[in-house]
Amino acid sequence: MPAATDTLSPQQQERIDRLVARFTLIGEQRMLDLPVYNAALGVEAVGFRPAEAGCIGVLITPWFMNLILLPDHPPHNLAATTAQKVSRELDSGAHDFMVGEDEELGRYEFISLASPMFAFTSQAAARQAAQAGIDRLVNAKNPEHTLHFSAAPPADLQRRAFLRGRVRAAPPSPER
Repeated sequence: MPAATDTLSPQQQERIDRLVARFTLIGEQRMLDLPVYNAALGVEAVGFRPAEAGCIGVLITPWFMNLILLPDHPPHNLAATTAQKVSRELDSGAHDFMVGEDEELGRYEFISLASPMFAFTSQAAARQAAQAGIDRLVNAKNPEHTLHFSAAPPADLQRRAFLRGRVRAAPPSPER
């Protein structure tokens, strides 16, 4: 997992490891048979680094890519409830994060970068896009770079076929 481990506290790294493990389990138990699941991809944390009161980075899964803000000490009483938006200031400006919560992870905040993940045919391609996303939104190293991760679903992904589970992503590639 290519994360900025040298600058993260052991507690932050442990929280990122739990995030990856939790979404790996969710993928295996809940998402694997859904037509949005891209079997060519795995769960991976990319570019996590310390942020105010926590850490921020990108989580790649076979069904989404999100910029994730993990607070060091998730508050028990948030002003915003799950699924509400919270505005956060990043190097690239103000962005609206959605509030999420998981029984294992607690509260976290996220911005969707890509979903579904049909635009990515390999883990390496998803990782490159994730790094570009974190660079653009958090580091703002390259202000002229724009984010264009989400691609249209495959042409054969018709609404009825999708809802009936008749559409599957490509088989896993050997590059993971």
